[in-house]
Amino acid sequence: MTRALFEATRPYNWQPVEHYGPEGSDDSSEWDEQDYITATEFLDLAEKEINWDRSSATGLPLAGVKGSPDYAAQVDEHILLMGENIWLGFPDPPQFTIVRCHPGSRKTQQLGHFDNWPEKWNRPL
Repeated sequence: MTRALFEATRPYNWQPVEHYGPEGSDDSSEWDEQDYITATEFLDLAEKEINWDRSSATGLPLAGVKGSPDYAAQVDEHILLMGENIWLGFPDPPQFTIVRCHPGSRKTQQLGHFDNWPEKWNRPL
């Protein structure tokens, strides 16, 4: 099961929160249980039709969000925030970072990093 989950993330070049190994690595040996849970949550979102907006142009309640996300979307009761090219260093990290916000509790959940947008996601040009 864990290898299949890892393989399912490869089309996106998805990496866990603690970006392990070189970009595009086929080594998941350092992934822990939380990484597999987060990968599952990311893959579930990848199957949803999501229309992303530039965060500065949206009416989403972004008060309390640190930094300036590049994209935002509302999915069910959650707000998703996306940062682009925010992590510099070696090895080269994936291009995007995604965070899910729970407005009621004001908690955030990091959902990892990735390079390739899921086909069902639409973003402004």
